[in-house]
Amino acid sequence: AQLDGFRLMTRSSEHDALDATYYTVRFLASDGEGPSTSFGIYRLPMQVGTFAASLGNMLPYSETGIPSEIVIFPLRVPFDSSSAVNWRIVAPHGYEWDFLPDNFKYSTLDIMGTNADLPIARKPVPPTLPPK
Repeated sequence: AQLDGFRLMTRSSEHDALDATYYTVRFLASDGEGPSTSFGIYRLPMQVGTFAASLGNMLPYSETGIPSEIVIFPLRVPFDSSSAVNWRIVAPHGYEWDFLPDNFKYSTLDIMGTNADLPIARKPVPPTLPPK
């Protein structure tokens, strides 16, 4: 699992770096900065181009009242999975997940250009409590 080097970066449409975290993103904000302080985000390495995340709107909801759509595509898992897998997608402190179950798309019927369904154990449900 990756325990170092996991950083968040904002790039322009020309792929120029605009902003980034100075250190690896820590699992808990209370953890000190340093080696092996990040959480393991995956078990197996992924090849370049097998994962991309995009945000439709990066302005804060608290200011605009407009939610952001997050699209993770492509996502090519580094294993052949015919059985369901538990997945975890996390967001930095201050972000809140709020979605309708029908907004979560994971099958070839919902997403053009895919050749397999995401092997999930169950469709996620929206959180019932706000983050603490």
